[in-house]
Amino acid sequence: MKRNLQQPFQLGVVLLAVAAMSVATACSGSPDRPDGAQMPDEVPSLHIEPQRGVYIRAGFDDDPSDYIGQFINDDVSEADIDETRGVQTTCSQYIEYREVNAGGTYDEVYQASRSAGASLGVSPQAQAAGAGGQASAGSSDGAMVRVEYELSKRMRGVMTPEYEECCRQNVTGCSGRYLAEFWKGTGEIYQFVGSQAEFSAGGSVPGVSESSVEFSDGAAWSRAMSFDDMYFAFTVSDAAIADQDCSWVDVVPTSNEGTYFVGVSPPAASESAARSLAMREARVQVVQYLGEQIQASTATTSSAMEGFLDDQRVIETMAEGVAERVEDDRYCPVETTDSPEGTLYTSRVLAFFPQEQMEAAAKESLDQLEETLEEQGELSDDQRQELDSIRGDMEIPSEKPPEVK
Repeated sequence: MKRNLQQPFQLGVVLLAVAAMSVATACSGSPDRPDGAQMPDEVPSLHIEPQRGVYIRAGFDDDPSDYIGQFINDDVSEADIDETRGVQTTCSQYIEYREVNAGGTYDEVYQASRSAGASLGVSPQAQAAGAGGQASAGSSDGAMVRVEYELSKRMRGVMTPEYEECCRQNVTGCSGRYLAEFWKGTGEIYQFVGSQAEFSAGGSVPGVSESSVEFSDGAAWSRAMSFDDMYFAFTVSDAAIADQDCSWVDVVPTSNEGTYFVGVSPPAASESAARSLAMREARVQVVQYLGEQIQASTATTSSAMEGFLDDQRVIETMAEGVAERVEDDRYCPVETTDSPEGTLYTSRVLAFFPQEQMEAAAKESLDQLEETLEEQGELSDDQRQELDSIRGDMEIPSEKPPEVK
C-alpha cells in the first residue's frame, strides 16, 4: 500500500524549551527557576480537558485503511491509545471501510498518546505546567495538543452483517474497542505553554517569544507543526454487540453528527433482498426529512414542496438519489416467517444521515424534484419559480464540530 508519510518531528527549540522548563519545575518547586523561565506572581489556575474519544495519530499519512477494524485491548490505558496499538482479530475482516467527503473548520484540543506525543515532539511533562506552573492540559499521563484544521474526509469502519455472527462465535474477537474512524484535513498543531494570565502577569518560557504565542480560551499556545491533506486523528468505538435486542428500533439513537433512521423491510424472498428493502425504506425517510428541513429553513410556501412531501412516487425516485449519502450503521438479526411461497425474511436497519451532507443533499433533492416533476409533466412555471426561490433562501446548516457518536 502506498503511503505518503509526513514526519512531524522537527519542531525546533520551542518544544525542547517547554519540556526543559517543566522538568525544572518538577525538581525545584521554587520560584527560583534555573531554566530561566520567569515565575509571575500568583495567577488563577487553568486546567484544559481534551475532547473525549478523539486521538491524534502517532504518524500522519494519506491512507489509514489498514487500521480500520483493528481492536484496542481493554488493558491499554487512555494515555497509550494510538493506532499502533490496534490488533487484528478473527472478526476484523468483517469491518469494512468507507471514505466520505467532509467539511468544516475546527479548533479543538485532542489527546495524544505517549507514543504520539513523542512523535510530535510534545512532552507529557511539558503539558503539566505552563510559564508559571499554574496551568495544565489534561492529565499528566498523556499529551494534549490544540489542533486548528479544515476537515476534508472521513474514513469510517462499517460492520457487515457477518460481523455480529462472528462476534457471537468468537467472544474474544470483539472485545474492547476498535478503530472506528479516521479524519483527514489540513491544519496546524499547537503546543500548550501556559495560561494567558501567566503570560499577562510576566511569565515566560525560554525560547518562546511572546509574539509567537497565541491565546485561546484563556490558554497560551505555541505553533508546533503543520500538516497538509493528511489523516491526522482517529476515534474508537465499543466493539461489543450491545444491540442484539434491537432496542434502537423503539428508541432511536441521537448524535451531534447527524440523524438516525430505522428502516424496516416488508417480507422478502431472501436475506439480502430484505436488507436492501430496509435501507430503501430508511432512504425514503431521509428524503421526507430533507423536505421538512427545506420547508423549515425557507420563507417560501411552495405547492411543489407539498407535492415533494406527499407524492410517494416522487419520494421513492428521489430516495435512490441520496443512496450514497445514507449509511447503514447496523442491522437486527433477520427474522423469518413461513409462508405458502416459502421462507420470508424481514430486516431492520439503523441508518445514519450525516449532518455534513445536509446542504448538498438538500440542493440535489431540489434539482431532482424539479427534474422528476418535469418528466411527469406536473411542473408548472409557478412551481419552477417557487423552487428557484427556495434555493435562494435556503439556510440549512451543513457543519457541526465533530463529536464521537
